[in-house]
Amino acid sequence: MEIHHGHSDIRTWRTFALEFLMIAIAVFVGSMGEYYLEHKIMEERRDEGLALMLRNLETDQRNLDEIIKFSDSGLAYLSRSKESAYLYRSGKISRDQYFRRLVDDLPNNYQYRTFFLDSAAFNSMSSAGLISLIESPDLKSAISDYYAIFAKRLQDNNLLVDSDAKTYYYDSFPLQNPVDVSELGDAPKISRREDIEFYLTLPRVIESLTADRFITDTDNLRIRVLDYRNLLVRIRSQNQKLVIMIRSQ
Repeated sequence: MEIHHGHSDIRTWRTFALEFLMIAIAVFVGSMGEYYLEHKIMEERRDEGLALMLRNLETDQRNLDEIIKFSDSGLAYLSRSKESAYLYRSGKISRDQYFRRLVDDLPNNYQYRTFFLDSAAFNSMSSAGLISLIESPDLKSAISDYYAIFAKRLQDNNLLVDSDAKTYYYDSFPLQNPVDVSELGDAPKISRREDIEFYLTLPRVIESLTADRFITDTDNLRIRVLDYRNLLVRIRSQNQKLVIMIRSQ
């Protein structure tokens, strides 16, 4: 006669439940470990990205300082050109004296340069979704201001300065060429004294330099350069703010 042990089924169910619970715990712990490891890796990538961004910002600082210096020199030059033209148009100096002042100051002419943000780190972090891992809302906002808002203003002003400077040197002050055409085998600007003297005999050059609009065109370019310089100063300030915030992380 067979003997049935009713409690054997209960023991088997409990064993199964315990095994299931152990497997669930193991899977949960494994998932948590994988999540923590992945999160740790992403945090390390974020920190590496911020370190690269810091180097990009330091590069921007050096370029900003250089271009602001060029802008200051250009503003002084354009002011002198406007003053010379005013003295000539008001009859206080002769045309020969006027031309001589322009020629003597020609080596100091405004050699415009435009600035571009070094955004390699920002682009890399944005594409990888690392910006969202930055904990400080203030730092996120400062990064957005620098690489989005100021970058757009800079792009617009680069185009304006580039266009206005080229127009000025082609139409109003044709003794200089702002574009480097050395790849064509030509000198990028008139530099030899005899060449300058020759150009000053050309009716088109004489007409441009003695026209009433030369004063207003020079002043318009000076205002454009001043606006551009002021923007660069604001970008420089935002750059310094961002550097301090990243270093404090």
